[in-house]
Amino acid sequence: MGFLEEKRFDDALFQFLRVFISETSGVLYGNRVSLVRNLLIKGFPSYKYVQRLVLRLDMGEEEFRDMFVYSWGKTRGELPNHYLRANKCYQCFFLASQKKEDDLEALYNNAYQRLQEEYDDETLCEVHRIYPPYDHAERFGPT
Repeated sequence: MGFLEEKRFDDALFQFLRVFISETSGVLYGNRVSLVRNLLIKGFPSYKYVQRLVLRLDMGEEEFRDMFVYSWGKTRGELPNHYLRANKCYQCFFLASQKKEDDLEALYNNAYQRLQEEYDDETLCEVHRIYPPYDHAERFGPT
């Protein structure tokens, strides 16, 4: 692979990692925190593109970790909140890649519990300018 081609794929990986980090943040449109059940593998399909690019670039684990950390640093500040810390988001990528839905759900349940322990609804809005989850099915019944 030539230098320019590799640079193009590196740039693509960086952008798809930014998408993955945003998708896994749990912040929906209107700055509302998502329910955990909406944050499972189907909720962030970009992991597939990240996987393909890592394989295409023949990237080792350390190199991928460095790229992830760099992407996290460039992306996290643009998000009002993220359910996960950087290391847990990194772990989330591998859980999604291995289709470990139960482990992924546990990861997000723990993060959601931490969020609830740290903030009540009002403080969450004041500090992060995000709103608590809204459960349409709970409020109006199943559709």
